[in-house]
Amino acid sequence: MQKFKPQSAPMLYAAMFNRKQDLIMAGGAGRNQVRIFDYESGNLVCVVSDMPRSVLCMDVAHTSNGFAFGSADSCVRIMDIQG
Repeated sequence: MQKFKPQSAPMLYAAMFNRKQDLIMAGGAGRNQVRIFDYESGNLVCVVSDMPRSVLCMDVAHTSNGFAFGSADSCVRIMDIQG
């Protein structure tokens, strides 16, 4: 079996479902982005980009639509998913 690996695919370091489990957040290296996908359709909803270093970890809030992610530039960014 041959594995398909797109040439432009970034390396994935972290992935999470949001609190309602209708979105998937994924981040990593290569493009230094967090991408948010719709769970049902698989469509890309949002991209958080222009970070200077790789996204290494992430977690979601259990009481709101927020999530946080850490990157190799020693910053933790906190965001809110507006729905």
